[in-house]
Amino acid sequence: MPNEIIQPTPIQLPTEIIAPNGNQSLIKISLLIIGIVLVVVGSLIWYNKKNPSTGLSSQIAKPLVPDADLDGLSDVLEKKYGTDPNKPDTDQDGLTDGEEVYIYHTDPKNAHSLSATSTDRQVMLQKEHNDYLQRRQTLFTKSKK
Repeated sequence: MPNEIIQPTPIQLPTEIIAPNGNQSLIKISLLIIGIVLVVVGSLIWYNKKNPSTGLSSQIAKPLVPDADLDGLSDVLEKKYGTDPNKPDTDQDGLTDGEEVYIYHTDPKNAHSLSATSTDRQVMLQKEHNDYLQRRQTLFTKSKK
């Protein structure tokens, strides 16, 4: 019949998620865990936005040990060594106080404990680089044997 209207067959959507081997409880538990994680993460984001000074992000941004001048030497150690906690290079020799204490083992209050003019600093860096190359060559030679 040419004038007959064809009605589309309705599509039935599944009402349940089909799990392998019919294990519906595994899917339900997984969805529950995902829901809990989303709620916790959402709560943390909301809390951080509402409380920027006490939220998680403010705790992450704070260093564990205060270092006001960011020279690598904590404020407590600046006091111990007698250096200025507000100047990264107390003796103004071109090396930060942290570099002098931890790397070069020099006195961060005495500019003449190791002259660190730009030329001397380049010499120190070149020596470190040469030491590195020598260690690398030694390891390379040992690995070929």
